[in-house]
Amino acid sequence: MDAQIEWSEFPSGPPLLESLASNRVDLSFLGDGALIAGIDKNLPFEVIAQTGQGESSVRILAQEDSSIKQIEDLKGKTVGVASGTTGHVYLIKALKAHGLTTDDIKLINLQPDDAQAAFETKQLDAWAIWNPYYLNNIEKGNAVALKEKGKILAPGAIIARKGFAEEHPEIVEAYLKVYKKAADWQIENPDEASEIYSKETKLPVDTVKKIITAEEPNIFFTEEAIKAQQESIDTLAGVGYIKKSFNFKNQHNEYIDEAFKK
Repeated sequence: MDAQIEWSEFPSGPPLLESLASNRVDLSFLGDGALIAGIDKNLPFEVIAQTGQGESSVRILAQEDSSIKQIEDLKGKTVGVASGTTGHVYLIKALKAHGLTTDDIKLINLQPDDAQAAFETKQLDAWAIWNPYYLNNIEKGNAVALKEKGKILAPGAIIARKGFAEEHPEIVEAYLKVYKKAADWQIENPDEASEIYSKETKLPVDTVKKIITAEEPNIFFTEEAIKAQQESIDTLAGVGYIKKSFNFKNQHNEYIDEAFKK
C-alpha cells in the first residue's frame, strides 16, 4: 500500500482541503488556519502530530522605507494575506492584541506569489506571511517585521485522512517514526540539511539555515501549542470565520502515542 503524501514549502490551505475531501491525499501538513477550517467543516482527517509550535514561522511585514513601525500603524493601510491560511490567523490575532480588527485595515486576499509581486511594487503597505517568504524579503532588504505584543504562535499540524488512518494505522505510525527521525537528523546536522533544502528551494543556504534553526521541529503536542491552537479557534469563531468554537484537545488521537509508546 503506497500512501499519498502532500509536500509543500508553505502551510497548505483550501487546495489541500479539497484534496482531502476527495480522497486524493492520505498524509500531509496543515497550517493552523486550514486545520481549523477543515475541522469546522468536518472534513475527514485526523490530527496525528504537530510540526512545531510555530514561534518563528509567521510575521507581518512592512515596507523597509515605510512609516509603519508598529501594529497600530496598520490602521487604514492596505494589508495582503492569503485568506484562511496561517498568515490570516496570525494577522487577526496580532491586530486583536493591539486593539484593532480587520475592519480597521484594507484587507486584500492574495496568494503568496501574487502578494510578493504586489509587495515589491508597493501596492501593499504590509503583508502577513510565513517563511521562507518573510525572512527572504528581510534578507533582501525589502521589508521589516513588525513586533507584536507578547508571543503569537502558529503551530503546524501533521494530518492523516481518516479512512486511510483507520485502515492502515501501522503506516501512519511508521510515518511518524520516520518523520521524527528526519527531524532529529536535521537538528543535529543543520549545515547539511540547509544545503539539501537550498538545492530544492533555490533559496540561499544562509537563509535556509536561519529558518530551520530558528525553532526546532517537535512532533509532540505541547501545552503551549495546544493553548495557542485554542486561542486561534476562539478568535476565528469570534470573528465569524468558523461556525462555532470547539475544544482542540478533543481532536488528538492515539497514533502518536502508539508510535512512540515505551
